Amino acid sequence: MIAEAAKKGVGLKPCTTFQNEQPQVDAQQYNAAEIKIFNYMNLICELIFLIDMLLEFIVQYTDEQTNLPVKNISKIGIRYLQNDFIYDLLPLIPFNIIFTFKYSRLFFLIKCIRLLETYDMLDTGAFMRRIKLIF
Repeated sequence: MIAEAAKKGVGLKPCTTFQNEQPQVDAQQYNAAEIKIFNYMNLICELIFLIDMLLEFIVQYTDEQTNLPVKNISKIGIRYLQNDFIYDLLPLIPFNIIFTFKYSRLFFLIKCIRLLETYDMLDTGAFMRRIKLIF
């Protein structure tokens, strides 16, 4: 049955969802307003991760040796740059727009790093501790 559909030209289209971070969709399936809403939602998500990355430079941490909170901004920044900064920065860089080649859409996999960070953000206990540290 699938072979007959393929002969008739009916079947699945190749997936181009990850190319240039904009979904390449059939114009009949989605109208321009829906695509515009999706792009705005994508931009909002990018901004949320950017804000989280910037907040990491000012949120105090507890020193493992002394168990005292470190409030010195330069020490916090240096610690963040040495540990988690690269994991927050990589997903924000639009590699598939900068580099264009046959498999450039695979750069989207770098954004999967965010899944780990999103899981951490959804931990309500840790989230509330962060909010208390800021305010």
